Amino acid sequence: MKTTLTFNHLQAERDPNKDLERHMELEYPMDLFIEDVKRIGDSRAVVSFTLRAATNPEVASFSISGELYVEGSADEVSSAITPAGREPPMIWKSIYHESVNIMMVLAKVIEVPFPIPKIGGLIVDG
Repeated sequence: MKTTLTFNHLQAERDPNKDLERHMELEYPMDLFIEDVKRIGDSRAVVSFTLRAATNPEVASFSISGELYVEGSADEVSSAITPAGREPPMIWKSIYHESVNIMMVLAKVIEVPFPIPKIGGLIVDG
């Protein structure tokens, strides 16, 4: 199976009027929006996504969006886009991990510390 993740929007902003104290801890509440999967025949699928985060306290914000493409046999594609029991689909995990990795790079560029992110009140440890 082949997966391709394409980012089409990367944005990071830091409020120039807010001073960061040395070793300041920031929380990163996030919202990850994943659209419905679009099947392209039996062997391909695509899903669009957007991740938004704003630090607490309000110092920086991030917006990342793109598309993930899956190509393979009908069984491979189905398994990648279908939840396994109570686990989210594999493609959701890929989108989350790759988006957070990009957000970490953007945080470094705008010089803000990057802690362990939170999604829906749960701490996610990569």
